[in-house]
Amino acid sequence: MARAPGEHELSQLLSSMEPTLVDGVFVFTTFAYGDETAAAIAAMRSGATPPPTATTVPSIASDGTPGEIDDDPQTKQRMTSSNTLTNSSSKLCHVRDDAIMIFREREGTTAIISREKAERLDLDYQFPCRMITLTIHSSLDAVGFLAAITTHLASSGIPTNAVSAFFHDHLFVPVEYAFDTLSALQTLAQAHSQV
Repeated sequence: MARAPGEHELSQLLSSMEPTLVDGVFVFTTFAYGDETAAAIAAMRSGATPPPTATTVPSIASDGTPGEIDDDPQTKQRMTSSNTLTNSSSKLCHVRDDAIMIFREREGTTAIISREKAERLDLDYQFPCRMITLTIHSSLDAVGFLAAITTHLASSGIPTNAVSAFFHDHLFVPVEYAFDTLSALQTLAQAHSQV
C-alpha cells in the first residue's frame, strides 16, 4: 500500500511545523442522535429560521402538507421566534456550512464552530478555545507527530484537543493558553531544528 502524501519524518515535522494562530474563538457543541428527524419536522412546523441564504423555503403547512413560506411579515416573525429545541438538527443545518469540523460519534454529532456563530444560534457549547494550525503538510500516516506535541504541551500543563485533517494538524487550546502554546511549540521546533 502506498504511503499517504505529506511529510513522514518526525524530526522534519517537528522542526518545520510553523504553528499559526487562527483568528477568532472557537467552541465545541454537540447534537444528539435520535431527535434529528423529529426535531427537523417539528422545527419546520413551528417555522424555525431557514438557512440565511434562503428567501423562500419549503415548509410544512399547519395541515401537514408541503407549502412555501412567503414574505408575509407575520410568517417572518414566526420564523425568527426562538426555537425551544436546543442543539437540534434544525440548528445543525445552520452550523454545517460554518463548522471548522463535524464529527459523528455514537453519542451524537460534534461540531467545532466560532463562538460568535454558536451564540447567534443560541447553542449550548463547551471549551472556548483558540485554534493553532501546524502549517506543515503532515502525512496522515506519519508516526508520533501529535504524540510528541501533546506530550510536550502536557508537560507545560496546557490542555489540548488535536484534530488531524488531510493537509494539516490543528490544536484547540483554551483561550488563555494560546500564546503559551505558541511559545512552547516554537521551543519544541527549535530543539528539533538543531538536531
